[in-house]
Amino acid sequence: YTGAGNEARATAVLQRAVQLQPANSRLATELALSRARRGQMETALSDLSTVFTRDNFGEVAGMPLATLYLNRHQFKEAAAVSEKLLRARPEDPTLRNLHGIAQVGVGNLAQARGLFEKALRNKPDFDPASINLGKLDRLEGKFAEAEKRFNALRGKQPTDAQRMVEIARVFAAKGDSKSALKWAREARQADPKSFDVAKFLISRLILERNFDDALNLVLAQLQEHPSNLFVLELQARVLAGQSKIDDLRPLLRKMVDIASYDADWLTRIARIQHAAGLFEETRYTLSKAVESQPHDLPARALLAEGELRIGHADAAADIATTLSTEFATDPIGHTLLGEVAMARNQASAAVIEYGTALAMTAQNPALVLKRHLAMRAAGDNPGAATLLKEWLVAHPAERWAQATLVEHHSHSGNYAEAKRLFETYLSAQPKDAAALNNMASLLIEMKDYPRAKEYAVRAYDLLPADAGVNDTFGWVLINLSQTEDGLRYLREARARAAAVPEIRFHLAVALHLQGRTKEALAELNEALRSDRDFEGKDQALALQRERQG
Repeated sequence: YTGAGNEARATAVLQRAVQLQPANSRLATELALSRARRGQMETALSDLSTVFTRDNFGEVAGMPLATLYLNRHQFKEAAAVSEKLLRARPEDPTLRNLHGIAQVGVGNLAQARGLFEKALRNKPDFDPASINLGKLDRLEGKFAEAEKRFNALRGKQPTDAQRMVEIARVFAAKGDSKSALKWAREARQADPKSFDVAKFLISRLILERNFDDALNLVLAQLQEHPSNLFVLELQARVLAGQSKIDDLRPLLRKMVDIASYDADWLTRIARIQHAAGLFEETRYTLSKAVESQPHDLPARALLAEGELRIGHADAAADIATTLSTEFATDPIGHTLLGEVAMARNQASAAVIEYGTALAMTAQNPALVLKRHLAMRAAGDNPGAATLLKEWLVAHPAERWAQATLVEHHSHSGNYAEAKRLFETYLSAQPKDAAALNNMASLLIEMKDYPRAKEYAVRAYDLLPADAGVNDTFGWVLINLSQTEDGLRYLREARARAAAVPEIRFHLAVALHLQGRTKEALAELNEALRSDRDFEGKDQALALQRERQG
């Protein structure tokens, strides 16, 4: 039944088997895993925990239990289970590898590396530990080491899809989307049945906005796994990317029904609903999650975020205050209070709340960014820059911090420092398409259009399907008076991201320069219909008045 994709029947048969032999740990474990495949994760974890304890922390249920915790990103729980397993067999390379993965999850990277290396000393040909060392290299920004390690592993098994997809992940982390997609496609050809490979390729296609190919792959997976929540989640991401809300809404309802009262899955579904603006559906889904797990932190935190999105700052503040007391050692309560303060235009209060949250989890890049932006809003530009500089000293490979610091200097008018930082970063990561595109944008601000074009061309060669890259390239050409060529790239940018007002404004300017007044005015009206501020909005308003006159 499992092989045929009929997990409901498989579960029913296993339930009867367990009734016949209630003390059989292997049968109980198989039943729990069948439930997990159906999306009944809370029940599966509870059953596995019971068997694990009953067997005095044995591997029969312990390995699956730790693995499910890892899949749910419950790394502390996974680490606790894997540590108990390792105590019983401290020299076992498989258990060392498992515990190392959990340690990566909780942020103990040095300890994880030591565990992987010890596993290899015990068993030099133990490839799972070598693969995890490569993943750790990638996570720490050691891309050359990671690529070298994975290429060596692939040399041992040239057609192994998992090794190919790990190489793809290295290129993705480096910002080389073209190479990442190439390797992902090769991995898919090597193993068309692998869900892990298909999931990665689908995710890359969604990022490239190649929704047709992504949907075809999802539909192929649905034929094999019609009620699998992981596959349905990918389908939902494709529909969300296409803005097909009418198709997305019933799919998410179906997922809510399949998830039943699994709080983890309900929260994941609610995040998609929240991002799509389906706030009433989000509330319903989260109410089920909280009913199942009244103390579920992620569900309640997302509920607070939803209240903020619809302007209910007081309701969000009430939830955030409760969470900051109930989960006193978790940063989420103070993070949400910072969000509430920002929504109320109380930037100085937000700086304090984000600072309190950061004191609880110093390695959280999202919080560093939030505090940086709050400090800027509060007028503390030097402090905002110092915060990012200190973070970069400890995490030199993190592109977002480098890019944000560059943007900060650019926004402050310190173009020379912004340019210096970009050049330093790009000398180490010359194929980071996003960084190349941002460098081109900076040079446009500096009115150095010939050099801006050089960087825009390099970015386009790496990421030709990206709306922002097309927009930058087109805008450079417009400023170089190459209007006809620029217009082609700006039209492509609008086709891929019509909701971005900057793109509509740039296209309007190009049309205006060609004397196509009616088309230019239509684009200006669409750009200014948005409530968002954007670079060039004043010029857009002036041009709109001129064209209307």
